Amino acid sequence: MDTEAGPYTGERRVRLADAELEATVSGVGEPVLVIPTAVNPYELAPLAGLIIGSGRYRVIQYGRRGSGASSPAERPATIDGEAADAAALLRSLGIARTHVIGASYSSAIALALASAHPDLVATLAVHEPPPMFVPAKEDFLAANRSLLQSRDERGARATLEAFEDRLDGPTWREDLERFTPGSVSAVEREADLFFDHDIPALMSWRFDAEQARTIECPVLSLGGSGSGPWFAEVHTVLAEWLPHALTVVLDGADHSMMLNRAPQVAALITGFLGEHAMV
Repeated sequence: MDTEAGPYTGERRVRLADAELEATVSGVGEPVLVIPTAVNPYELAPLAGLIIGSGRYRVIQYGRRGSGASSPAERPATIDGEAADAAALLRSLGIARTHVIGASYSSAIALALASAHPDLVATLAVHEPPPMFVPAKEDFLAANRSLLQSRDERGARATLEAFEDRLDGPTWREDLERFTPGSVSAVEREADLFFDHDIPALMSWRFDAEQARTIECPVLSLGGSGSGPWFAEVHTVLAEWLPHALTVVLDGADHSMMLNRAPQVAALITGFLGEHAMV
């Protein structure tokens, strides 16, 4: 398998011990792992493309189990299991150390990866991880239980459509297609993954101050001022638990900022990576 740091664009299936993950490695320079998030597997693609376009980074993107051409997802699902897959993927690609980016659901994976495998993570950029370690936790859990109940009553696709209507507004399909053509069909196709795998994994995720203290690499904590009170609490707690982190909250941005503010976010991330170049 080609693991050189030269230009590469193309898809491959990377074999792990018990699964295969679809992966794409593009660009040249220091490696950057972009961990795919839940609901929309293409959400971070525009951001990844901008990082590749800077000409300084070799970006690894992949499909989580159950997504795209990757192996089926297993149950019970856990964030630690997702992090173990990310670590195994890097090692299969011959990447000993990398910058790591996560958003929302995949920020939980990124935090778990940095805590469990600090040798692999050179820097960490996270955007609004799920509010499972803040005072709003019980409200968040209740909202997820409500989603699961709705899924049982109305089906996965109808519940996901209603969820997206609330999260991103009634024009979410048009907006997603504008940013990432083909993403609406992917969202609909992977609705069951969200309910059967991702929500249970989130609801069982544990992250606390002790785990945060194991993360010693440089950290960029991103958020939007318009993301609501749950994520305002997340920003506050992460700043307390990761005092060495650089916290940036974009004025007027919301929880979809990694997609709808991708150029601004890419500039922040590449600036951060440039300040913490791997040696």
